Amino acid sequence: MIQARHAFALALRSLLFQRVRSGLVIVAIALVAGLPLIVRSLVASGTDAMMARARSTPLIVGSPGSELDLVVAALYHANPAPRPFAIGEFTRLSTSTRGVAVPLHLGFTAQRHALVGTTLDYFAARTMRLAKGRLFGTLGECVLGANAARELTSDGNDHLVTDATDPYNLAGMIPLKLRIVGVLASTSTADDDAIFVDVKTAWTVAGIGHGHQAAETVADPNDLVGRVDGHVVTSERLRHFEEITPESLASFHFHGDPETFPVHAILLWPANAKEATLLQGAFQRSGEPLQIVKPSDAMARLLREILRVQRFLDAVFLAVGCVTLAVVGLVIALSIRLRRDELVTMVRLGASRRTVAGIILAELCLMLVLAGAIVAAGLAISRPMQPVVERLLVHR
Repeated sequence: MIQARHAFALALRSLLFQRVRSGLVIVAIALVAGLPLIVRSLVASGTDAMMARARSTPLIVGSPGSELDLVVAALYHANPAPRPFAIGEFTRLSTSTRGVAVPLHLGFTAQRHALVGTTLDYFAARTMRLAKGRLFGTLGECVLGANAARELTSDGNDHLVTDATDPYNLAGMIPLKLRIVGVLASTSTADDDAIFVDVKTAWTVAGIGHGHQAAETVADPNDLVGRVDGHVVTSERLRHFEEITPESLASFHFHGDPETFPVHAILLWPANAKEATLLQGAFQRSGEPLQIVKPSDAMARLLREILRVQRFLDAVFLAVGCVTLAVVGLVIALSIRLRRDELVTMVRLGASRRTVAGIILAELCLMLVLAGAIVAAGLAISRPMQPVVERLLVHR
């Protein structure tokens, strides 16, 4: 025991004396051992989170096209949004299906966060809780996910403005000022980064609904085009409201048949497995304008591709690791050769060859322990990066 303690003491002195060489060897070992472990850990945690998110939503309905694009957009509120379809399809599904159906309107952002138009059933279906405030109840109100709230309300602001989709189109949609009425508790999912509004508010952002000054009270004649069948026709110069207030709420309205207004996806939570099977079968009929997707199946296909890439990376890491370990072995061998006079002196002073070998082995053990500590620190630091990896994996 005493000899081992002395061997480690001498080994530590030697490492400190040759700190540059020792540091390079320790870092090289840590990279060879740690990088594959960290990458595997991040990919594993990211894929687990993706599958958990997919399983949390039994079925998704959307326009025909890429199933994976539909699933990613609906689960992660990703842009570009899928091809829209009439909300009348949601009405048809919700009235003919037992369970919960939730529409999603996607494709817009507010201060670079996804703006999700939905109904209150979304929060109940996902068992989401409020951290403070209340859920939206009227046009112009929004509820923030936990991460979005941390970023957007840090200065005490209780309003935010939607992002303009085309700043060069002067006749296009005017950004809408939204009132923040609630903040959701953290769910460690994509919902934490989103801003939720009522579907009608999303339609207002899209330019389908708007409010404006009553035409009969327009004072500037340049804002009037004329009258048609007794109705006042106003010009495009008439200023639209950028904020929905209690005073202006009555002036907001929508043009066209509400059943034709767009949504981009419908999330379905069937009452039971039989209902889910019947729904999937119903969408196989010819002439059905929409498709139904089981998110867990679509996500599993994506993960198979990701794991295929990971296997290739594993092979690359293995090749690089073998080369690095060979270089480390060469450095250690050359170091021992350079220390030949020192080791011979130790033997002449009475140290046995076994003791000298023990000191060299102690140096190797200390370097491995320090490299392991670096790897452990890297794994600990990388754990909070799991949501980032999840976003990178799904935002293709």
